[in-house]
Amino acid sequence: DNIPSNSGVKRKRKSLSQGKVSNTQSDCRRNDICSDMPSWNNVVVRQNKLSPVDTFLLFFDDEVIDMLVDYTNRYAALHNREGDIQPNEMRCFFAILLLSGYTSVSRREMYWENALDSNNPLVCNAMSRNRFRFIMQNIHCNDNNGLNKDDRFSKLRPLCDVLNKRFIEFSPCEEVHSIDETMVPYFGRHGTKQFIRGKPIRWGYKLWTGTIRLGYIEWFDPYQGSSTTL
Repeated sequence: DNIPSNSGVKRKRKSLSQGKVSNTQSDCRRNDICSDMPSWNNVVVRQNKLSPVDTFLLFFDDEVIDMLVDYTNRYAALHNREGDIQPNEMRCFFAILLLSGYTSVSRREMYWENALDSNNPLVCNAMSRNRFRFIMQNIHCNDNNGLNKDDRFSKLRPLCDVLNKRFIEFSPCEEVHSIDETMVPYFGRHGTKQFIRGKPIRWGYKLWTGTIRLGYIEWFDPYQGSSTTL
């Protein structure tokens, strides 16, 4: 009964990780982590002397265009529309979209107007307005009857996969690579739309991208939440 109780005495416990951290730090200072890493030999790569159109066709080649034409015609047929889109029409469709990126008007239909300040002969001579609307209304990158319910970007997955193959195939040989997030502006409604405060592009889709120091994208994968795996 006269033995004092130790229940109220607080004792300091020794940290078991302190010794391990110090040993690890001393090992890092003492040894080179990458001592067995082979040296990088600069690879002589031919410069890209292709025109912008030829460079674009490296990635959107006949296989990609035929895939888009096939899925677009399938979707049009499912909705009782005449699925008769041709590969050359799909190429003209993409050309108009690219042109609208640097020659913009308030409404895309203004390219076909007779007004001198908005009419674009390149667009009018390439495709009619109604034909452009028809392709825009029906364009698809996958078959809606075989979509993966666990993939929120299942409608774009075939296009993403084939573009990633093209990116790797024509990627410059570089030593330094980077993996980071990229924002694509988007203000519509979608379950994967992100809002990142303080970013230059706050609203839109977030993509995980692998790039080289020159900014060339080697691969990309749309972010789908915590279920996204790289």
